[in-house]
Amino acid sequence: VTHSRQFSFKNNEFSARYANFTVNSNDPDKPALTALNSTLNFDLVENSAHISPEYAGEAILEFPFAQFKTSIPEAIWYLDSAKVVMKKPQEYRIEDSYFYSTREELDSLAFNATDAVYDINSLKLKVSGIPYITVADARITPENGEVLVLENSRIGTLRNTTIVIDTLNGYHRLYDGTINIISRNEFEGDATYELVNAVMDTFAIRLTDFRLEDLSTNKKNQEFHTVANGSIPVDSNLIISPGMFYKGDVKMYANRQFLELKGFVKLNLKKIQNYDTWIVYDHGGEQAEVIFNFDESITENGKKVTAGLHFDLEDFGLYSTFITDKRSYDDEDFFLPSGNLKYLKDSSEFIIIDPQKELENALAGKVFAFNEETGDIRLEGPINFIENTKSVNISASGIGFGNIETNEFKFNTLAAINFDIPVQAFELMAADLTRSVQEFGAPEAIIDPTSLLYKIAELIGNKSALVYEQKSLQEYVPLATTSSVMVRPMVFSDLNMEWSDLNKAFHSTGKLGLSNVLKHDLNAGFEGFFEITKTLEGEKIDLFIKASAGSWYYFGFEGLKLITYSSNAEFNNLIKSKSNAGKAKLGEFVFAPGDIGETLDFIHRFRSDYLGIDEPYELAAPVEEVLPDVEEGFGGEEDEGFDEEEEDDDDDDEGF
Repeated sequence: VTHSRQFSFKNNEFSARYANFTVNSNDPDKPALTALNSTLNFDLVENSAHISPEYAGEAILEFPFAQFKTSIPEAIWYLDSAKVVMKKPQEYRIEDSYFYSTREELDSLAFNATDAVYDINSLKLKVSGIPYITVADARITPENGEVLVLENSRIGTLRNTTIVIDTLNGYHRLYDGTINIISRNEFEGDATYELVNAVMDTFAIRLTDFRLEDLSTNKKNQEFHTVANGSIPVDSNLIISPGMFYKGDVKMYANRQFLELKGFVKLNLKKIQNYDTWIVYDHGGEQAEVIFNFDESITENGKKVTAGLHFDLEDFGLYSTFITDKRSYDDEDFFLPSGNLKYLKDSSEFIIIDPQKELENALAGKVFAFNEETGDIRLEGPINFIENTKSVNISASGIGFGNIETNEFKFNTLAAINFDIPVQAFELMAADLTRSVQEFGAPEAIIDPTSLLYKIAELIGNKSALVYEQKSLQEYVPLATTSSVMVRPMVFSDLNMEWSDLNKAFHSTGKLGLSNVLKHDLNAGFEGFFEITKTLEGEKIDLFIKASAGSWYYFGFEGLKLITYSSNAEFNNLIKSKSNAGKAKLGEFVFAPGDIGETLDFIHRFRSDYLGIDEPYELAAPVEEVLPDVEEGFGGEEDEGFDEEEEDDDDDDEGF
C-alpha cells in the first residue's frame, strides 16, 4: 500500500515522492514493513521496488516485527523472493546509515551498518557491515560484522565477537566472545581477555558475568561501568608481570586500566630448587607491575614471607633466603630486608627495597636484590655480626655481595665496636696509634666516599649523613664529629669482611680502615686481622691491629671473657690493674690481660686459614707497605633518588 501526493507513472514502472509505504503481513494489526516520507520506485518488469529516504540520515524504514528502524539510504524490495535488500552507497557516510530499536526496554539500542537483508516471510532482519555495537561502555564487534535481529528486537547470540571495553580509553580488549545483547546498557556472556603485561607479553584470560555496576564514590552522582569476573588456574602459568606468576581471581573494571587481582603471586625463581611459594596478593588495579609490601606479606599457608641472610644455629653456617623459609625459626638473622618487593627486568633482579631509598636525597634504607640468572645477591643496610650485649656490641652497616649457589659473601662495612673495658685504655690506645701515624704514616681509611655515605646514614641518620656530605665537599670532616653515635671505642669506616663457609667465620681482607678511637680521629688503614665466629658458647671475636712495629693491639673475646694485649706497656698495666677477673660472678662479663702467646696464636691461625701463610709472624717487623685494596663490587654506585631520614640523637657515650 502506497500513499503519496506525487505519483508518476510510466509503461512498466511508477514512482512516488514523500510516500508512505506499507508491506502487509499475515497479522492485520502489524505490517511486515513500513516506510515514511520515502522516495519509491516500482519496476514492474523486475517486480521490485526501490525505497530511499527523502532526506539523508532520516530513519524511514521500520520493521514492526523486529521493532527496528533504519536510515540506510537504499533498499530494494524483491517481491518474488519476499526479501528487502538494503545497502549504503559508497558515497554516503556510515554515520547516516544506522539501525535502532524502537522497543522501549532496549533503551534505544543503535548501531551503524552498511548492508541488511529483511526476510518478510521469516520476519528476520540480518544486518551486516557493522563496525561495532556500543553497549554501555563497551564496543562489541560481531563476527564478520553481522547480527541477526529476531522478533521483538531480540538479537541472536553473537559468537567469535571482539569487544573493546571503555569506549573512552579502550583499556580492555577481548576476543572469542559469546555474547547476548540485552539492551543498550546490558549484555551478557563470556569472552577471552587479552592481557598484555608490562613487557608486552600476551596472555588469555576467560571472563564471564558481564554487568554494570555503580562505581561512583559519590552516591548522589551514579557512575555505571561494565565489570566482569574471571579466574586463573595454577596450570595456566600466567605471568601477570615480569618475573611474577599469578593464580586466583581477576576482576575487570571498564574504567580502570589494569585488572583487579585477588589471589596469589609466585616469583619466577629458577635458581632455587623446589621453589613453590605463593604469596597472597590483593591488588586494586592501579598498576601493571606487581609490587607488594614485603613486610606485610604472607604465603598461601598463612606464614610470613622470609628473605635475608641468617646464621644456622645447628652448624653456625651463613645461608640466604629469598621468599623461602629459614632452616629453623630460631636461626639468628644477619641481615633482614624491608620495603617493597618487585622485579627489575633490566638487571634480571628481584629486589626488596625501602621505598624511601628510591626518593631524592635518601641515603639510608635497606636493599636486598637477587639475580635470577646468576644467583648473585647484593644488599645494603644494617648488618648483625653478633648478638649484641651491653658489654660487647658491634653496630654495623654494609654494602654486600654474594651468591646463593656458592654461598660466598663479602661486605664492605662500617663497624662501631664497643668492648666494656675502662675508657682510659682506649684513650691510651688512641694516643699511641696517633703517634705512630704521625711518625710512620698510614694510608687513608676512607677509600670510597660515596659508599661511606650510605654506610654512615644507617647509623647516624639520613639528615646527618647529608650534612656530612655537604661539609666534606669543602674540607675533611672527621666521622667522630658527625654524631655521638660515631664516638665509640673503635669505629672502622672501611672494613672488608668475607664469609668463610669452611671455617664458619667472617674474616677481614686487606687493611683495617680505622676511622677513630673514641673522639680521636685517625682515618688510617692499618695492618691487621679480624675474625668473627659463631660457637656453641656464643660469638668468638678476634681483632689484631698494627700501626707500626712498636704499636699493635690484640682483643680476643669468647664465652663472656675478653682478653687484650698490646705492645703498649701502659695499656697492658691498666688492663691488669682494672681487670674484674677475680671479682666477676658466674655469668658476668670478664675482661683480663692476655699475653704474647695468645696474640700470636690468633695471628698464625688467621694467616694460615685465610692467607695460606705458615711462616711465623714477627710482631716487631715493620708494617708492610700495601696499596689500599678496593674490593670488586664495592663501588658504592649511587641509586637514583633518595629520601630524608631522621637523625639518631643518641648522646649516651657510656658503656665503653
